[in-house]
Amino acid sequence: MTSSTNPTLVEALAELRAKEVSSVVLVEDYFQIHFGAARISVLVPASLDKGGQTTKSDSSNFPNVLESLVGEMLSSAQREHGNLVLRFSSSMALALSLTDELADSEQLTFEDGSGRYWVV
Repeated sequence: MTSSTNPTLVEALAELRAKEVSSVVLVEDYFQIHFGAARISVLVPASLDKGGQTTKSDSSNFPNVLESLVGEMLSSAQREHGNLVLRFSSSMALALSLTDELADSEQLTFEDGSGRYWVV
């Protein structure tokens, strides 16, 4: 980073561009996506589009589909219509529902691996 100010979450996630997903971890009510030492923890509804097939986080198949992110490279992170959308090199897209209705609760955390931390 060349700026001395704190970057926004999307700016911070942009630093992960071209980094490979090293693992995904599913916990009882949330999941994590690891990019080496960097980690995104998702505590909100999500959907993963893979080849035109969308799988939502409440689907029994979601863990299997989410595992397919391992080895994929992040190509972009953008806010779109209340979602944070992570796009990957194989045209997969993970949409994380960040809504104002949940603004009083933690929805997502990002730790960049160098000690910086964002909470949404």
